[in-house]
Amino acid sequence: MRTFRLLGLVLITMLVSINFAACSDGNEQDDLDPDKNSTITIDSSIITNGLAFAAEGSIKSVSFTTNTDWTLNIASTTGGSIWCMASVVSGKKGEASVEFTTLDNSDYDDRSVSVTIKAGTASQTFTIIQKCKEAILVTTDKFEIVQEGGSINVEVKSNIDYQMEISETAKSWITETNTRALTTHNHTFSIAANEEYEKREGEIYFKKGEHVETVKVYQAGGAVIVLTKEKYEVSDKGETITVEIKSNVEYGIKMPQVDWIYDEASVRGASSHTLKYIINPNETYDSRSAQIIYFDKNNTASADTLTIIQVQKDAIVIGNNEYTIDAKGKTIEVELSSNIDYTISIADDGKDWISCVENTRALTTKKIKFNIAENTSDDSRASHITFASGNGVSQNIKIIQQGALPVIHVETAGTLSRLINSSVKDEITKLKITGNLNSTDTEFLRKMKKIQVLDLSEVNMTKLGYYSFQLCNNLTSIIIPSSVTSIGEGAFWECSRLTSVVMPDGVTSIGKYAFGGCSRLTSIAIPDKVITLSSNAFQFCTELTSIDVGEDNTEYSSIDGALYDKNASTLLKCPEGKISIAIPGNMANIGDIAFYLCSRLTSINVDENNAKYLSIDGALYDKNASTLIKCPEDIPSITIPNSVTSIGDESLSRLNLTSITIPNSVINIGDRALSSSNFTSITIPNSVTSLGNGAFDNCSYLTSITLPNSVTTIGNETFAGCSGLTSITIPNSVTSIGIEAFSCCRRLTSITIPGGVTSIGMEAFSWCSGLTSITISKGVTKIGINAFWGCSSLTSVTIPNSVTSIGKGAFSACFGLTSITIPNSVTSIGDYAFDVCIYNHRTTKTNQKYPSVNL
Repeated sequence: MRTFRLLGLVLITMLVSINFAACSDGNEQDDLDPDKNSTITIDSSIITNGLAFAAEGSIKSVSFTTNTDWTLNIASTTGGSIWCMASVVSGKKGEASVEFTTLDNSDYDDRSVSVTIKAGTASQTFTIIQKCKEAILVTTDKFEIVQEGGSINVEVKSNIDYQMEISETAKSWITETNTRALTTHNHTFSIAANEEYEKREGEIYFKKGEHVETVKVYQAGGAVIVLTKEKYEVSDKGETITVEIKSNVEYGIKMPQVDWIYDEASVRGASSHTLKYIINPNETYDSRSAQIIYFDKNNTASADTLTIIQVQKDAIVIGNNEYTIDAKGKTIEVELSSNIDYTISIADDGKDWISCVENTRALTTKKIKFNIAENTSDDSRASHITFASGNGVSQNIKIIQQGALPVIHVETAGTLSRLINSSVKDEITKLKITGNLNSTDTEFLRKMKKIQVLDLSEVNMTKLGYYSFQLCNNLTSIIIPSSVTSIGEGAFWECSRLTSVVMPDGVTSIGKYAFGGCSRLTSIAIPDKVITLSSNAFQFCTELTSIDVGEDNTEYSSIDGALYDKNASTLLKCPEGKISIAIPGNMANIGDIAFYLCSRLTSINVDENNAKYLSIDGALYDKNASTLIKCPEDIPSITIPNSVTSIGDESLSRLNLTSITIPNSVINIGDRALSSSNFTSITIPNSVTSLGNGAFDNCSYLTSITLPNSVTTIGNETFAGCSGLTSITIPNSVTSIGIEAFSCCRRLTSITIPGGVTSIGMEAFSWCSGLTSITISKGVTKIGINAFWGCSSLTSVTIPNSVTSIGKGAFSACFGLTSITIPNSVTSIGDYAFDVCIYNHRTTKTNQKYPSVNL
């Protein structure tokens, strides 16, 4: 007997000494029984190329072999949709085969998800990729223009000569700016700002004899406050300025808090107002500026701003103090304002390559031209030009000229590495290549550690392949080969210093993530022939403010730097660096990732004539304001109106706000509606009945939340990753708890599952490492797979008589669980249900299926 006791003590000590890792913020976990020689054998082509599925849903299998027990995890997808499922997620060592099932892909983009297999300390990850469906789009003959005006492009196809004519009533505000082509004519028209309260409409005619084609132009009106001049530059001596303002509303004036601007009494007319301001002399040697704001008293968002700039005493003011010129040279114009005489002198080190076209003295604003000669040297050069007065006032401008690029000609593709000495490969910073290149050569270029400037314009190459220049962290400028027609997936992925890209006219396709992670790219020009452009081609370009599409492009267009389809009916992508965006009147659809990662966006403004959408205080709603579609991530504040019944998918995700009020009118909170936001507390009203999948996913600052009795369903991943959540009350109205609903809520200490719940979903409370007690009320019939996996602090749990099934791994890795009672109602216990638990197993006396033994 003593020997058995000693043996038991040794076994218990060995189990306790094993270290296990709890759930981390990154949702990573260590293996429960590490094996230094753990292996996973799987087809290498699957790891390298992934598993590809067609757009139509299908089933494919993957086989592998492990020398220890294994688990499989499919990563969460963007937007929270579950479109890929595995037939099994864990198993024992040996040969294994897993079937993967994909649903139909109805999106316009390819989609992918990562799959990770873990066995002991070994892991293998591969990607499942599903192709997108195809789409065809057409144009329109009606244009709706915002009050501020803009430009429109009208494409006319004709096999006869025709005349263009603008209707008499619209000639004052519609003007043609240019015409191109012979058989396909692109007419660009400038639309002037509408300074009237009423909207207006005009017509453009294209006619030959009795044949007439008509294009209608509608422009919104509204409240108008317009300054005839928005900027005044005042001399240091001071003066009185006269300001003309046109307005069709009663307006107020906000004066700046300065002591050098005073307003005189003014006489206001019916719609044109004359105001006078006294500007005191500037006795300092610093320039100064201030702003006067004129605003609609009934709508402060309608306003115009007057800027007054006063130069310093005896000033020479230059618009740009530094110019960077390429090696070819050019003529630059220097804009200069001065209130004194000055002379121009070029520094001695620049006299042989910088020359002044006009050497002139001036008292007012003047543009002075300088010729910069070609630099034939490999080295860059710099000099400066000085503008100086006789009394010691001066200004300098710096001229920097790049050196000529060294040229290497590659006769045979794949031989670039033989033409560059390995001893200098990592010292080259700029390079021009001519001839023939292939993927072997681009890989060599990618490994040149210091390359910054790359000119491939004269290279024969039709495609930039899969991640061909990825992680070229020092690359700042590239000219893509003129023969390239396709820029592949991830071609410039994570080129974090890239600021300049020149794409050739022949490019027709730009793949997903082609410029992903180019965090310093501020603008990009899309060539006219591009017909395939992935909407996530510029994902993670955090400084990007403008995607510019050529007006002759047949598939895409751009408005205010945002990417649309050709007729601007679908917003495809708002650049991630934009602060605000204006939605046109004819936009009817929003792409799935149109606003994804737009962390700097503060306002979305919709044309009032838009039939489908509207904006309230910078947030986007449907036309009836019943659904909140998108709140900008950096909006300073938001008040959701009482008309809203639905908080749309991802509409409040990634907000910087710490609190928000959801009105009592809201019934539904959509998928990932508030995910990854900074909220510390949220009150959910009694009107809400449904919480979507991932509704509060990764709200790591959220500490507590009370669900109302109206909620009946807690969806998949609803509170997953809420690592700061310490308490939550689940009401009796809830009938189901979804997959991973509370996964990785590490600070949650106790939970009561009410009797209305019949099923606890797979991994519902997995890795809640702070959970010490669980109360499962009578009524629950099923405890799902891995439901409480990794709850390492759990010491007690009561399973009611209503439970019939305990899923695979349900309480696995609950190290603190010392005892548990399985009621006689249980008829099924999955594999590893109590794996790596230290406990004295007990059953009820009447449970014959599971006698009192350790499982």
